[in-house]
This record gives sequence, structure tokens and C-alpha cells, in this order.
Amino acid sequence: MKLEDIVELLVHENKRISEEYREFSRIKTIIDGRQAIIVDFEVLLPNFPLIHSLFMIMRIDQFVWMTTCGVGPPLNFYDFKDDIYAIVKSFKILK
Repeated sequence: MKLEDIVELLVHENKRISEEYREFSRIKTIIDGRQAIIVDFEVLLPNFPLIHSLFMIMRIDQFVWMTTCGVGPPLNFYDFKDDIYAIVKSFKILK
């Protein structure tokens, strides 16, 4: 599968299990020297508050690596946006 197809699968699954899903952006980027996609979205899951998150996904050989960082009420995503992007983009493979 291509990286874009894996992201589509994850987005589809988020939409399937959530009461509400809103995507703000998808950014193709390079993280740790590898192609990655960052998705900025909000999701409302059953029995949870609305959560605004980023998920980063990359594929290396047979492995899919993903990291997610987000906030929910009473915190405001935009107060921490730079920190959340920095956390997601700091992903490193140590082996």
C-alpha cells in the first residue's frame, strides 16, 4: 500500500467509529529523513469530549509508524499548536 492509501484507511476508520469527524489539513512532509503525512483533525468519539489532534504516519519497509498528539477541553488546541506539531515532527527511529 502507498502511504496515502494507509492514511485514507485510518481516516475512514476514524469516521466510522466517531460521531463527528472534521479534517483541517493533510501535509506531506519529511520527518527523520523519511516521507510522512500529518493529518490535522477533530473527532468526537462516543462518551468522550471533542478532541483536536494531529497524527503523523510513515511507512518504512513492512512497518507503519504512527504517532498522535492532541488535546481536549478545557484546553484549546491552538494554544498548544506549535508544541503539538513539534512533538509529532520529532519522531525518530532509534534502530
